[in-house]
Amino acid sequence: MKKTMDMVRGHDKKLNEELKKLNHDVALYTIEKFINDIKSDYKDIAEVVGVIEEVKEDILKNVDIFITSQLQASQAQVIFPWMKEVPFKKYEVNLIVDNSGSAGAPVIIEQNPT
Repeated sequence: MKKTMDMVRGHDKKLNEELKKLNHDVALYTIEKFINDIKSDYKDIAEVVGVIEEVKEDILKNVDIFITSQLQASQAQVIFPWMKEVPFKKYEVNLIVDNSGSAGAPVIIEQNPT
């Protein structure tokens, strides 16, 4: 019985490793075009390209947080509607604008205030 259980654990570990690699490869295939498009748009700004590359690596490293069953996703949306946005929350852009050199108050027009 012990030998069989050890064999099952070995197969389970191998299966989990292969599944993790498959998830990584599918995620890379899914986001690669979008990432390359963004990088080509900002190719002149090395800092932005670096941040985009870091986001890509972070997504690939944490791909399991983006994989949820349909049931879990629907349950989370019913209980906490904002939960569907949680995996993407850390990738939001936080913009700071320096207006210290400007004369007068800046005029900001927000078309879709939230």
